[in-house]
Amino acid sequence: MSSPVSSAVRLVRVILFAVLALVVPRIALAQTVTIPDNGYTRANGDGKTASDRNNIKPDVITYDDCANDRGYNIVVNTTAYDQTSELQLWAGTQDCTNVTVRSGSTQQCWRAFPGAVPRVASSTINVKVRDILSYAKTQPDYVKAGEDVCAKAAQANITLYYIFVKGGEAAGTGANKVFTVDTVGPPAPTNLTTGIGEKLLVVSWKPSSETTDTQSYNVYCDDGTLPATDASTPVDGSTTADAGVDSGIDAGDDGGDAQAFSASSSGVSTQANTSGTCSSAALIEGTVPPTSIKPCGTVSGPAATSATVTDRVNGVTYAVAVSAVDQYGNPGPLSTITCATPAPTDDFFDLYRRSGGSAGGCNEAGNGSVSALVVLGAIALAAFVRRRRA
Repeated sequence: MSSPVSSAVRLVRVILFAVLALVVPRIALAQTVTIPDNGYTRANGDGKTASDRNNIKPDVITYDDCANDRGYNIVVNTTAYDQTSELQLWAGTQDCTNVTVRSGSTQQCWRAFPGAVPRVASSTINVKVRDILSYAKTQPDYVKAGEDVCAKAAQANITLYYIFVKGGEAAGTGANKVFTVDTVGPPAPTNLTTGIGEKLLVVSWKPSSETTDTQSYNVYCDDGTLPATDASTPVDGSTTADAGVDSGIDAGDDGGDAQAFSASSSGVSTQANTSGTCSSAALIEGTVPPTSIKPCGTVSGPAATSATVTDRVNGVTYAVAVSAVDQYGNPGPLSTITCATPAPTDDFFDLYRRSGGSAGGCNEAGNGSVSALVVLGAIALAAFVRRRRA
């Protein structure tokens, strides 16, 4: 017969085993993941830290980020990360912790990181912007996203979810991060015209009626040497001028007459382009300019209507287009393409043309010649009087 003490010990053991039987299966629920406040760092395509962007928050994803294959280096801290669970990254516009939006015909979320986060207390992973934007809703597993996704996200808030997954179900305590996505620039300006001058082009346009987020305009110039653009795929439109490309430009009026131009000491002609239509393999109307093509100039202001692009070559025909740029640096689609050929100009004939003259100088066509001489004489007399008064 056992003693009361032995019976009590056996009873305690039974109770202890019962408690353990209830607690051990639930240990996995103690898994947690946290991201420090400074745990997100923008990264270039090579994984190195990207430079800061003026007035743009780090959690804003732009077209430029996507097209240049940028991403985020993310510090992930975990506790009680067990061997039977996987810490997976999912992205979407709905609650990805719900298994029904992560699988089957109702799937609305997509994997944003290959495999699982390493089973260590703290790790740094690189998550690509393209994978956050992939919208691969029909894929239960991770599929690496390409550049074609960059124009699909448009404007949205996409949440990145950190989910402990065990047997398909969410386990433990996850985390999430909301990204603001804006990859679409403003509509293209209209009524594009191009005048010429001494080694310059005078470009004028009418701003789009939708200018609420327009911050500036990029002018693009193709002399026939720029690389061809594949219009069948989305392309990047970086707004940073390349030091290796001529980028002289003077801003025109911030509003009003679309024919306005900036006067230049080298002589500016306001005559319309007479070189006829031309095409460009690099500049394609209605598409976003590729990253390989830098603007020949940029002018600020949503109401800007013209610009004078300098540092051109006389006698060379340029295909010209304009793109509006929004607050996040996203360039919109290109306007129609116009062409013009810079040429030497004479200040006297510039004044003559601005006065309404159309004759070119020597003309033996009777009355037209007399009219031209009368206008020229009047201009010469006015110039002489001004000099005498000075």
